[in-house]
Amino acid sequence: MQKKIVIIGGVAGGLTCAARLRRLSEDFIIIVLEKSGFLGYTNCGLPYYLGDVIHRREVLTPQTMESVKNLYNIDARIDSEVVSVDTLTNRVVVVNNGRTYEESFDYLVISTGGTPIVPNGEWKNSSKIFSLNNIESMDKIREKIDEAIKFKKKSVIIVGGAFIGLEVAENLSKIGFEVSIIEREESILTNIFDNDLSSLITQELASSGVKLYLSKTVDNIREINNGIEATLSSGEKIEAAFAVVNIGKIPNSDFLKGSGIELSERGFVKVDDTMKTSASNVYALGDVVLSKEFVTGEYQSIQLAGVAHKQARIVANNIYGYTSVVEPTLANSIIKIFSLACAAVGLNERKIKKMGYDYHSIFLYPLDHASYYPNSTKLSIKVMFDDNGKIYGAECIGKNGVDKFIDIIATVMKLNGTIYDLIDLDFCYAPPFSSPKSPANLVGLVADNLLSGIMKVCGIEDLSRFDGSRQFLLDVRTPEEFKRGTIAEATNIPINLLRGRLDELPKDREIIIFCAVGLRGYMASRILTQAGFKNKNFIGGYTLYESLNTTI
Repeated sequence: MQKKIVIIGGVAGGLTCAARLRRLSEDFIIIVLEKSGFLGYTNCGLPYYLGDVIHRREVLTPQTMESVKNLYNIDARIDSEVVSVDTLTNRVVVVNNGRTYEESFDYLVISTGGTPIVPNGEWKNSSKIFSLNNIESMDKIREKIDEAIKFKKKSVIIVGGAFIGLEVAENLSKIGFEVSIIEREESILTNIFDNDLSSLITQELASSGVKLYLSKTVDNIREINNGIEATLSSGEKIEAAFAVVNIGKIPNSDFLKGSGIELSERGFVKVDDTMKTSASNVYALGDVVLSKEFVTGEYQSIQLAGVAHKQARIVANNIYGYTSVVEPTLANSIIKIFSLACAAVGLNERKIKKMGYDYHSIFLYPLDHASYYPNSTKLSIKVMFDDNGKIYGAECIGKNGVDKFIDIIATVMKLNGTIYDLIDLDFCYAPPFSSPKSPANLVGLVADNLLSGIMKVCGIEDLSRFDGSRQFLLDVRTPEEFKRGTIAEATNIPINLLRGRLDELPKDREIIIFCAVGLRGYMASRILTQAGFKNKNFIGGYTLYESLNTTI
């Protein structure tokens, strides 16, 4: 007897699952029901069409009902919304262009994604307030962009500084729009990056002409003339042609109420490690489910395309008869913000503290390739780990090599490696590509120095509690660097003169050493330790201090 599989949702996860099912068996009857008018479109590419980086709209919609039928022999139906599910009779109710019908199934796959959160009231009723979520919403925003250009009102408000909002901000800025981002947190992407690195993102946005309104919310938004006016919690008023709202998503699961399929309090579909729901023949995947995070083991909403694609394969395998389980995800992610690539994996320091873990954090600022080879650029790296070398998470921002570094860390974490494994990993090296010690090797070496006790360190929080009566602040950079800026109360003794000027240092106080990034500070620390001075190296150095004390 042929198995009939109905898949609700025909974008990344749903269509990937359908294709895998067909490759496993030519005997399956596979029906894909997609609410929108498009199949298999690439959500991640939508902002780049708005900014004319992607010129041809059709590359975002590579599949049609006909192409899916011809290639996979799959019955894919657009404009088909499932409004209810009955797990007792194994039927779904579908609405298609005003026509309602039922479809039976042997197996059901739920891949309905999420819907952007838009506050009630004028926000939802306005024709000038949008959320970017699918091809239809992209087309509406594109129409508004063209209208704004026509009426010479090239300005936009982005509400919320998460991934999609930032990508829209960059793309519209590059085609000449005045962009204002309103973010309720004190910095950008606080759920992913700590303030010490997200400050680099803030600086990049500001230097690229984007106006930032941090630690503020929108109290009211209304239509005026040919645009909108937003009133902020600070009382400031901002006018623009239109707004794009990016304050999160809720799972598309309302149609499952009363189906017998168990949902979380926030409406996410609960699944086990085979992606099976509380109904034995119903599976779910993607943004509509909660996924297990690798470090903590907690179930979270992890809205990433790579996660959905992996889960789609697991679902298909289990329906076919293979026993497949989904592994916890590290949720490593990356975003391009003007000239910067910004990536992270695992937990940031904020989350580590919330979990109550004991940990260490280190900062490094290596170059992406050999300094003497032209066009090398700096990487800003932060890594967190425990006393045993277990890596909790890493963040990296730079122009080149960011994805490579984070993917290396993610691989080591996934294989249950430690900070020590980074020391001995072998990487390709030639001057145009890296250095003899890659950034990942350097992380391992610095962490080993810290954990072995060969180097004692202090962080930015320790520095903020500096007490001159019992501590001494030593800047070991060059006099030229010192003149350009230093930390208050610091005394400058360049590293190359330090051995001959030890008598200028107090032995009854702890010496806090800093340089530009930490390397010369480490060298100074070894000199002072062997000379009998109590000392700590300020990890991250003046580069970190300056990034956190730069006024935008």
